[in-house]
Amino acid sequence: MNYTEEAIRILKEKGYKSTKPRQMILKVLDEVDIPLSPYEISEKIKEQGETGDVVGVYRSLEILEQNDLVHKVLSSGKFLKCKLKLETDHNHLHSCHHNLICKICGKLQEIDCVGMDLFKRVVSSEHDFEIHNHALEFYGICSACKK
Repeated sequence: MNYTEEAIRILKEKGYKSTKPRQMILKVLDEVDIPLSPYEISEKIKEQGETGDVVGVYRSLEILEQNDLVHKVLSSGKFLKCKLKLETDHNHLHSCHHNLICKICGKLQEIDCVGMDLFKRVVSSEHDFEIHNHALEFYGICSACKK
């Protein structure tokens, strides 16, 4: 099952409808390796002969982000598909977003951070703060641009 199909399955499982705009947004994001703005997503949808108004794209992205299917890159405000993987001991999505961002080409790679759960527990405990989610971005130069 590809990203778009899996994301739609997850939405349906959570009680959301699989609308054409959501499907188109998921498909567009599945076809790229770089984050896209809602305007860029709208344009790509229009290039495929579909209706892609920006307001609808924003609304759909909000729902997709709330369900950990896409995430916003903090530094640019653009969106990227999430890696979809089930946690082994829970039947829900892993929603931890850590990114490597190339300062030259803009390529973004989502990574897992080993030890982040421990770090979150320590921060929560030391500051009496309930953490719901977080995001972490690393900036540098990817292997393709180093060559």
